[in-house]
Amino acid sequence: MAKSKVHFDDVSLYGTPKEEPLPTIPVVPEKTSSNFIKNQLQSWFQPTDNRLAMKLFGSKKALVKERIRQKSAGHWVIHPCSSFRFYWDLCMLLLLVANLIILPVAISFFNDDLSTRWIAFNCLSDTIFLIDIVVNFRTGIMQQDNAEQVILDPKIIAKHYLKTWFFLDLISSIPLDYIFLIFNQYIASSMLTWLGVNVKRNVMEKTPF
Repeated sequence: MAKSKVHFDDVSLYGTPKEEPLPTIPVVPEKTSSNFIKNQLQSWFQPTDNRLAMKLFGSKKALVKERIRQKSAGHWVIHPCSSFRFYWDLCMLLLLVANLIILPVAISFFNDDLSTRWIAFNCLSDTIFLIDIVVNFRTGIMQQDNAEQVILDPKIIAKHYLKTWFFLDLISSIPLDYIFLIFNQYIASSMLTWLGVNVKRNVMEKTPF
C-alpha cells in the first residue's frame, strides 16, 4: 500500500495541516465627512467638564455616565451643561444688550431715516430670537429639587417649555414693527387707489361728451 507523501509546505511546525486563510472582505469607505460633522455637533451638545457640570455631577466618571444618558436620549437633545448651550446663551445675552442700547437710540434719533444696516440688524436679531425658541424646545431641564438629574426626554421638555416661557418668547420674537409697517403701507396704497378711482369717476362724470 503506497503511502501518501506530505509536503512540508502544507503542514505547520506541529505537523497539523495549515488552515487556508480567509478571504479578505473589501471595506467600503463610508462618508466620513458627514459623520465627522454629525459627531462634532453631537459632542457640542453633550455636557463638558466645566465648573457647572463638575459641581453637579461631582466626578468625571459621573460625567461620562451623563454623556451616555444624553446620547441615548436623542441625537439632537442639547444638555444644559454643554458647550453649545454656554456659547448660545452668551450670544443671546450680547444680542439682548445690543437691542437694549441700539433700539432706543434708533427710535429717538433715526426714526425717519432707517438705513439698510439697521433693517438688516433688526431682521437678523428677530431671526436669532425665533431660532432660540427651537433651541429651547431641544434643551434639557435642570430640576430645582434634584439638580443632578437633568430631564432629557424631548416630550417632557416640550410640555414644560409650552407651559412656562414659550408664549412670552414667541410674542417678544415676532417683528411687530415690520408687520405694522407693511400693514400701514398696504392701507395707504389701498386708500390712494380708492381716491384715484373716485377722482377719475368724478372727472368722467363732469366732462361733457
